[in-house]
Amino acid sequence: MPISRPFARANRAVWSFTIFTYLLAAALLYYQTEDATLLYVIGTWLIFSVALTMTVRFFVNYKIIEAKKGKIFIRKTYLKTEKVFLISEIKDWQEQIIKTFNTEYKLLTIRFEKGFLEISNQEYDNYQKLKEYITQNAASQKKK
Repeated sequence: MPISRPFARANRAVWSFTIFTYLLAAALLYYQTEDATLLYVIGTWLIFSVALTMTVRFFVNYKIIEAKKGKIFIRKTYLKTEKVFLISEIKDWQEQIIKTFNTEYKLLTIRFEKGFLEISNQEYDNYQKLKEYITQNAASQKKK
């Protein structure tokens, strides 16, 4: 019964970038004078929009995946929603291995009758345990 959550280091990277962009937008707003150019104002609002988009994306996309008793639970904690998929609802699944310069990146894609789920080994912990659970319970649906 594996539980897979996003790695803390991935969250720290997103939040570090987001806080930096908020601080940059705040500094630009603070140092604007009455004779600020239009380019300065547009740049400030563009940077603020990027920070706001990153914040919203984090809260919408943060999910905890739990597999147990022939079901896969996908909980979006900040939105207070939960989706439950039965193992029998899996149409197909596959693991893609993407080689980069230094490491190997694995992406597990599971397609259900009503939706799909993508999990990577670099973003989620217990990736291997979740893959083993899917392999044991849905081996016949593996895409070749």
